[in-house]
Amino acid sequence: MGNILLLTDFSVGANNAAAYALKLAWQLGFDLILLHVKDVGSDGAIANDTLRKFDDLKNSISAMNPGKDYLQPVLMDIIVKGQLKEGIAKVLKEKEIDLVVIGATDGENKTGFLFGKRVREIIDWVSHPILLVPPAASFKKIENVFYVTDIRYASPQVIARLMRLVQLLRANFSVLHVGVSGRPELPADHAQSLFNDFMANIPGQAPRFLIRNEGSNPEMIIRELFVKHGQDVLAVAHREHHFFGHIFMEHPTEEAVIYKEIPMLVMPT
Repeated sequence: MGNILLLTDFSVGANNAAAYALKLAWQLGFDLILLHVKDVGSDGAIANDTLRKFDDLKNSISAMNPGKDYLQPVLMDIIVKGQLKEGIAKVLKEKEIDLVVIGATDGENKTGFLFGKRVREIIDWVSHPILLVPPAASFKKIENVFYVTDIRYASPQVIARLMRLVQLLRANFSVLHVGVSGRPELPADHAQSLFNDFMANIPGQAPRFLIRNEGSNPEMIIRELFVKHGQDVLAVAHREHHFFGHIFMEHPTEEAVIYKEIPMLVMPT
């Protein structure tokens, strides 16, 4: 039995992420921990308003019926007094957390990034897998996960960890090779050969290997994979060479809006 940690500020986006996290807990057979970090007044008291919001959130998601195929997970709520970074670190230290889930909202972000400052900070602070759930995303059983990387620089540890998670989901796993900007494109047969050599040292069934067509941008391929080929979750490695930076760069292209429409799993390195 594992644990999902859902970070909430009780916003609409966070509540949607909570519903998504609960259904993901059904699929994984995990328990769900709800965390709200609250700055408190000088007397150290937690406002009744916060407690009421927590009760409302628990009641709303507890009312969802998992169906006969799933067990209802244990639902635990934690309110931590203090600053967000320290509050998250405290819970991660005390609880065995397998996955962190947050709403991928941009709030009042005016900085030219796809995601708001708070989301970007949490990704940098937390050394656990983090699932970003877009405000409009509704959960459907996760059957296909794909990981985007340049196979020349792919991390064996990240792929092995992803393979374990995908196995728990009983899902299919694919790796999409996207070359680093500024580097020569690999011929398809060379990329396939590198992938075969790479996977030879990782136990388990090798994922399907995908290579984008020369001249096509990554967003075009990713949108096609989601819309036409039933992919459910995009995975990237935190700070792994170019692709994480490509998504989280300042002033992204218009096509990059796809990353705010799909659930995205950020893996620690």
